[in-house]
Amino acid sequence: MTNLTAKQDNDEEYEGNFLYLLFSMIMLVLVSSTLSYMSESLAHLIWELMIMGTLIIGVWTLAHDKSWFYTGIVLSGIIVVLVIVAEVSKLHWISYLIILCWYLFYMMAFVFTTKAVLSSREVTANSIIGAICIFMMAAYLWGMAYNVIAMVDPTAFKGIDPAEPMSGKFTQLNYFSFVTITTLGYGDISPVLPIAQSLAVLEAMFGQFFIAIFVAGMVGIHVANKLETRRSG
Repeated sequence: MTNLTAKQDNDEEYEGNFLYLLFSMIMLVLVSSTLSYMSESLAHLIWELMIMGTLIIGVWTLAHDKSWFYTGIVLSGIIVVLVIVAEVSKLHWISYLIILCWYLFYMMAFVFTTKAVLSSREVTANSIIGAICIFMMAAYLWGMAYNVIAMVDPTAFKGIDPAEPMSGKFTQLNYFSFVTITTLGYGDISPVLPIAQSLAVLEAMFGQFFIAIFVAGMVGIHVANKLETRRSG
């Protein structure tokens, strides 16, 4: 009885945690859009602080899953160390490692969030917010992939100045990623390299299938629960 009560308390404590993860990702979008108005050094510092803030919230949001919690802590620690080393040493190549670790972090957060949402037997406000988080994390994952391509070849995307600092490219390519995954297709930024074009196609396909399959599945669960409730009543 005590264990059951403790489990219920933990569930109540966990309920709504996806809201904080969603808030952190929305703030990442809004704050990153202001980086172009700052000096390069200040913009880079704020960019790194946003990364660390998102890591902390991401680990805490899914802390109920011990395998995620410990892995997330290790990845977060590695990223923090790399950020400090990059600031002290000014070595450009460390930025690749930071993005790689951040990519791994978001990929694992994506997997564990999807697992948490799909394992829910009821469609609640928390599971809906979790689904929005999954969609946004997917956009960030593609955005980071675009950033790596742009770092290797600054001319990979038309509409982005090759001389743009990393923080500026981060903002613009995340914008391009969200525009692509929602299939808005404004056309102000477009991929030039074949690998970037292929990734954009895959992202657009993911965006369509996510709505058609994932969201439809949640609606199906909700309808099934309603029917079951009526039969029980």
